Amino acid sequence: MPAPACLLVAAATLLAAHLSAAPPVDADPVDSDTGRRTLVIGNRDEPTETQLLILAKSFCVEMRRHHNEGTSRKFRRQYFDPRYLAEHGLKPDELPVEMAAVGPIFNLQVADDRHTIVCHVGTGENQREVLVLRVTEHEGSVYLQPLRPPHAQTGRITPWILRMKLQ
Repeated sequence: MPAPACLLVAAATLLAAHLSAAPPVDADPVDSDTGRRTLVIGNRDEPTETQLLILAKSFCVEMRRHHNEGTSRKFRRQYFDPRYLAEHGLKPDELPVEMAAVGPIFNLQVADDRHTIVCHVGTGENQREVLVLRVTEHEGSVYLQPLRPPHAQTGRITPWILRMKLQ
C-alpha cells in the first residue's frame, strides 16, 4: 500500500508545481473606463440566430402582406443590403422585387454557416415550398443579400437563392 500513496503524493506535487508556474488566464477583458471585467458571451461580431430568424420571418410576413405588384415597393428596401442596392444603382423609389404569395410559415432554420436561412412556407401556388435566403451583416444590421443582379429586362430582384416546391 505505501507505493500507491507515494505515487499519489508525487502526482499531487507535480500538479501543484505546474499550476503555480502557469500564468493566470484572463478570459474576460477589462473595461478601460470602469476598470471592471466585462463578461463576453459568444462572438458579438456575428449576428445572433434570433436576429437572423427575425429578418427571415418579417420578410416572409411582408411577402404575405404585399405580394401584389401594385402595392408600395418602398417597404422592401429595408431588407436588402445597402451595398447591393448601391452597386446596382437602384433608386429609392424603384425596387421591384420578385415575391411569393406566402401563406403559412411552417419552419425557419438557420444553417451552420450563419449566412443561410431555410424558410419552409406555404404559398398561393404550392402547399409547401422552401425558400433559401442568403443574409449578410453590414454596420450592425442584418440584410438579405441577393446573389444575382436584378433581371436585365424587368429590373426585378430575386431575394432568394433557391425557391423549390416540396412534393
